[in-house]
Amino acid sequence: MRGFGTGLIVGVMVLALTLAGCKTTDVTSAIIPTTDSSGEANYSLFYDQGDHLQELVESGSWVKAAELYADERAWFAERKSNAKIATALKSAADELAALREPELQAAATEIEGLSIPVQETGWTAARALIARANETAGAVRNEWLLSDNAAYPAALAALTSILDETKFRLQAASADAFAAFNHGQGNFFSLYPIELDKKATLQAAWSRLAGRLGNLAPDRIVALYERYEEEWPDEVEDGLARTLFAALHKKRGNARTLSAVLGAYREAQQMGLPPAKLDEPRIRFVEVTSQTLLREGQIEFPAAVDVDLPVEFEKGSLDQALASASDKGLDYLIVLDVAVARTERQIRSKEDVDSEYQSSSRLEPNPARTTAQVALQTAQQQLAEVNMRGATGCIGCGLIPAMLHAALIGAQRDTAQEQVSTSLARLNSTPAMISVPVYSPYSFNRARVETAKVLSANYYVIDLAKRTYFKSTLAVREDRNFTVPYGLKKEDKNRSEHLANADSEETVAAFEKEPVAIKLSGILDHYQEQRRKAEQPLDIAALRREMLRDKNTALASYKSNTFDARPLNDPRFDSVVVIYNPQGSLGSGFFVTPDLVLTNFHVVDKASFVEMKLYDGQETFGKVVKTDIRLDLALIRVQARGKPVRFYDANTIPLGSTIELIGHPKGLNFSITRGIVSAVRKAPSALAPGGKDILFVQTDASINRGNSGGPMFLEDRVIGVNTQKLAGGGVEGLGFAIHHSEVRQFVSAGAGS
Repeated sequence: MRGFGTGLIVGVMVLALTLAGCKTTDVTSAIIPTTDSSGEANYSLFYDQGDHLQELVESGSWVKAAELYADERAWFAERKSNAKIATALKSAADELAALREPELQAAATEIEGLSIPVQETGWTAARALIARANETAGAVRNEWLLSDNAAYPAALAALTSILDETKFRLQAASADAFAAFNHGQGNFFSLYPIELDKKATLQAAWSRLAGRLGNLAPDRIVALYERYEEEWPDEVEDGLARTLFAALHKKRGNARTLSAVLGAYREAQQMGLPPAKLDEPRIRFVEVTSQTLLREGQIEFPAAVDVDLPVEFEKGSLDQALASASDKGLDYLIVLDVAVARTERQIRSKEDVDSEYQSSSRLEPNPARTTAQVALQTAQQQLAEVNMRGATGCIGCGLIPAMLHAALIGAQRDTAQEQVSTSLARLNSTPAMISVPVYSPYSFNRARVETAKVLSANYYVIDLAKRTYFKSTLAVREDRNFTVPYGLKKEDKNRSEHLANADSEETVAAFEKEPVAIKLSGILDHYQEQRRKAEQPLDIAALRREMLRDKNTALASYKSNTFDARPLNDPRFDSVVVIYNPQGSLGSGFFVTPDLVLTNFHVVDKASFVEMKLYDGQETFGKVVKTDIRLDLALIRVQARGKPVRFYDANTIPLGSTIELIGHPKGLNFSITRGIVSAVRKAPSALAPGGKDILFVQTDASINRGNSGGPMFLEDRVIGVNTQKLAGGGVEGLGFAIHHSEVRQFVSAGAGS
């Protein structure tokens, strides 16, 4: 009530002062607007924004009314339900719309007068005209009085429509304008009458521009590219690069030689616009590294071919590479065959480094325990002192001082008690004894390791137009030195410091496995230097034989340093081969004549050529010359020569006889498996059922993926071709080979193929 009374008194005083003021002021002047020194209206209880708007409407000041509405928009929004204010706003908006109508119509008339396409000399004026029209339309569109009261003039929609149509037509004409523009004069997009989507315009202009660029000098093509370097779509940029290359190649007489092509390409590179691909001449690069060397680890690290020229690139077999020679659209074929990729590691020096390692530990009294005990004693002593002061009390004090003293003592006691509890908890959590490491001296070796990676590759450059080829050897060597600690204990006192200044064994091993980069441009540079001395006439068959000799030279070198468990006293292995299907599968086969290998049809499947490896490690290729899907047999004519098997010639095969299978189960090359003849029976073909049944030899010997196509021997004679087994569902020991009688008929019919 006291607060209410005070408020009432203050209110009465304020009212009294106000009334007193009214007595000394003319009543009329109380509702006349007052302004401050800046000319802004001062609103009061007797004069608000609505009164101000009404005055402006009555005086026809429509622009000022719009300004007032924009400044006081929130105030008017709260009072839209006021009929008087709403009427004034509607009147002001309608009149302002009528006021803006003529200037909108004038802008529309000017825009309609533009002749499209606009001549280049009129671009600046057209750009300014469109900018003014946009500014006029934007100013009207941004009038809050018009937008909030849905009072836009009709001419605004008309001007907007005309501007949109004009921009559409100018955009449609932009591609032709760009193609015709002299880009040496400036930036097209800065001068054109409207803002454009640059990438879309360049994409559309390319079809018109491409034909004209062929007549430009290379430096002008580059200047055009650099003018809009960040804006070119990828497809158009590639087209520019090809055009530049064509111009540079033309300077060299459009010669289809590698020298001319590489010269033009490198100049395009220097100019910053090399093509990603060449249309002419077509160059294909094929890597045909020996699969045998890769599988058996002779290639200890890969060759990373850096195809830094715009050529076709693929990895494949030698036969696939040479098949490219029949591609009529191909001009050059480059073949790379890595023969050796080995690492060499030598320890050049070693030094002993003295250090210490933690050999054990011992228990010692914990200093922190003593500190915790002292802290607890101190806290207990402080609590005792507080309790003593509390017991003494405030002698001679009055009531209030005594109460204050008691409250102070209580607070001090709480604080001291909390300190005792904290100290006790710390003491209880601090062990009495701690483990201290014991270090012992030792030494480890710090070795300086020199590591080298040596790669040797044969390469062949085949000029299909001139029908010549060039052959050479490329050698690459990478050396790196490492400092490696050996014998460094994990418990070493300063292990992290020792490792910070050294390399790990893992780092060395990673370097040894990293690819060695071979640049295609480096190969061709070497070719350019040597080709006139060593080019030879091209004969694909002779080249194939030469490449195989080169491969087998590398294999022979590898084999001479390889020790294995080859049964040199079993000549049957010499007749067996590994067959690699281009699709990645593997099977077995064996020589039935010196140049014919027999295998299963499902091993070669749809391949026309296959790669093969002989037992002595040689690699060769063969062409599939005859197949029989029903029998699941295929004959391959082979580049190399081999030892034919001898077939069993008796009419009956004794059941229970011991037989042996030679093949490559699961990729384990030249494995021998033993079993017995379980039965001789006829069964439908697994690949082409429905025809005449096939005679099979049933066995319990293991036949796995990779054995297919291999021989089944009874002593030294072949009694069948391993083809399939039944597996799953608890089935074991059910393998089948095509009977030798079926095989011999097939071979006899195909030997003359």
